[in-house]
Amino acid sequence: MLTLENFKQQIDPTILKRGLQYFESQAVETLEENEPVHWEAVVSGSENYEVEIVLKKKAIKSVSCDCPYDRGPICKHVVAVLYALAGQPTVPKVKSNKPKKLTFEELLLKIDLEELRSFVRDQHQGNRDFGNKFLLFFAEKDPSIDIAAKYEGMLHQLVRQHSSRGFMDYRSTFAFSKEVQPILDIASKAIGQQNFRDALVIVQASCKIGLDVIQNCDDSAGNVSGILFQGIEVLGHIAQSKTVSPELLEQLYAYLNKSLRVKT
Repeated sequence: MLTLENFKQQIDPTILKRGLQYFESQAVETLEENEPVHWEAVVSGSENYEVEIVLKKKAIKSVSCDCPYDRGPICKHVVAVLYALAGQPTVPKVKSNKPKKLTFEELLLKIDLEELRSFVRDQHQGNRDFGNKFLLFFAEKDPSIDIAAKYEGMLHQLVRQHSSRGFMDYRSTFAFSKEVQPILDIASKAIGQQNFRDALVIVQASCKIGLDVIQNCDDSAGNVSGILFQGIEVLGHIAQSKTVSPELLEQLYAYLNKSLRVKT
């Protein structure tokens, strides 16, 4: 069990050293117990990061941080807060005069329509991926958009980014599948909204690209096959739905017939 007394022996030495440097440079700007055993802190780094720790007496029940660190359960910001908690005879309650950091939702609600439109225009000009995602998210407002071509284009771009000389190595399949996941999530969301047309289009594009990639990659971790399995699950939901139109079912069966046909 991780505690304030043994965390120095339990955490990776490199992360421990970086966390200590943050603590000693007074990067822990706020630290307070908002609820019994629930501590919240703000740690300054390249940005301000919010750390939450559930601490029962000296036992560390859970930790979280909103930084992008993804190589383990504990980052240097969490370690800095653990040092802050462990470095006093009693658990401290430090407050700051700095304004509380707004949540994403709180900040979004403060932005007016023209500011938001200006931000979207700037992102579209400098970020092609953002423009494609924006068009696809609001595709139902413009029937002229060929969403199948858009999704295939996005997926082909991801394949190019994560492949070398036409081959995707073991490590790259992790990054590739991680970036494809939001696209599959859109398909699942479309099913929930009974937007079966978009769900089918997304899955067709994902499976088509996935089948091409799996023939030229090291999929020993099952990342690319996982994309195909998720696509098959979505197709199953479409086929079993009682509200899907006969025309769309015909498209689905035609797609499956073509995809599963064995050439002799």
